[in-house]
Amino acid sequence: MRSQPPPASPPTWQLGVDQSSTTWPEQSVVTDPLNHTVTTKFDKDSLPRQTTDGHGVKTSTNYTSNTNVADFTLATNTGTTPNTTLSYDTDNNMSVSCPDHV
Repeated sequence: MRSQPPPASPPTWQLGVDQSSTTWPEQSVVTDPLNHTVTTKFDKDSLPRQTTDGHGVKTSTNYTSNTNVADFTLATNTGTTPNTTLSYDTDNNMSVSCPDHV
């Protein structure tokens, strides 16, 4: 009888939160089983302001006064306008403007 190798370990995700700073932003780092990391920096209201994905692409996010997403911009954007702008009517219905994708 041949011995069988032990079963492979299940994929592991890791989450780290840096709360050591006494100033904002705090950040979280998520690492997937392939060792790709996503880093997110949060503002004092715990809203994500900047995310860097596993390929190093950064996205910045701005919010309205009632914490709706106002716009987000990819780091590859070299212009002065965000990649995507969101607006809301009085019933809080959202509309989206993506000037780069006409």
